Amino acid sequence: MIQRELWDEVGGFDEAFPVCEDYDLWLRISQAESVGLAGGGPLVRKYGGHGDQLSAAIPAMDRFRILALLKLLANGGLTAAQESQVRDGIATKATIVAAGAGKRDEEIRFRLYAEMAKQLASGKRGDPQEWIKKVEEEIESSDSASPA
Repeated sequence: MIQRELWDEVGGFDEAFPVCEDYDLWLRISQAESVGLAGGGPLVRKYGGHGDQLSAAIPAMDRFRILALLKLLANGGLTAAQESQVRDGIATKATIVAAGAGKRDEEIRFRLYAEMAKQLASGKRGDPQEWIKKVEEEIESSDSASPA
């Protein structure tokens, strides 16, 4: 549970995200406030592999996590350590998306995320707004190309 004031402060769910909106929300919350972990073992069990889960309907969901991380980076206000962690997270997720795209012969997706991972791994900072635009275009073009 979170306080209504915090929800309002961070802007609630970003309705532009068809998936991973909770991931985006918690990134913004953790930037605004300290977030601790409850001790004493797992509080949630993760079950997967059933046909009605979103990952079966929406391919490469890490693209939306990358988008959330890029938006966090673009908004600024991160400490140097936070920025480094965000960039590392983007690079890791971009590598995963590129590998999956390569296995599926999705050339446009592969090139975009492989280049992103390569650039971040080399220490190039780049403009997050440019990457946001490219990721949004890739998501839009692949979603419009997918059968409904």
